[in-house]
Amino acid sequence: MVNTPDDMARIQLGAKHVTQADIHTWKEEKGYNKPLFVNTDQSGSAILTDTIFYQKSIPLFQLDFGHSDSGRNINKDISQRMWPSLALAIPSFIIALITNIVFAMWMVMLLG
Repeated sequence: MVNTPDDMARIQLGAKHVTQADIHTWKEEKGYNKPLFVNTDQSGSAILTDTIFYQKSIPLFQLDFGHSDSGRNINKDISQRMWPSLALAIPSFIIALITNIVFAMWMVMLLG
């Protein structure tokens, strides 16, 4: 893990004048107060499901990216920004595909 939940809280709240109580409150609001992979305080399937990894990862498999820690809707950002990217990527892919096919056919004709 690159940033611990405490580090993320300090970044969001401001690193200079933040108290441990502020960090604890932020972690509870955002759901970062649980263990990362295994919750030994729980029993049954909750040992694995009541963790940060499970609760943050499962929605990603459903393509529900939720909101960033600053409150921005990530799905909306992706849907707005994917069209310009596709407008560049698809024509580039088609041109490269046609060029490669023509080059391959030319090589086959030359080398027989």
